[in-house]
Amino acid sequence: MEGAERIVVDASVLAPLILLSGASKLRDRRVAVLDLTVYEACNAYWKACLKLKSISEEAALKASTATSTVARMRESPQVR
Repeated sequence: MEGAERIVVDASVLAPLILLSGASKLRDRRVAVLDLTVYEACNAYWKACLKLKSISEEAALKASTATSTVARMRESPQVR
C-alpha cells in the first residue's frame, strides 16, 4: 500500500464505525487519528452506555478496546 492515501478520521466517524464493525474493518486501511480522537471516541461509548443507556457496558468496553487497537496501529498525521 505504498503511496496510498491515508484516511484521517475524527471521533464522529471513528466511534460509530467501531460500534458497527469493530477494529477489523480498519486493519487494512491507512487510518490516521489523533490522540484526542481516541479520548473523544471512548467518551462517546461511555456516554452512550451510562447516560443514554443505548449500549451495554460490555459493548462500551469492547468498543473502547477496539479503539485502543486502532490507535496502536494508526499512522500519526504529519502537519507540513
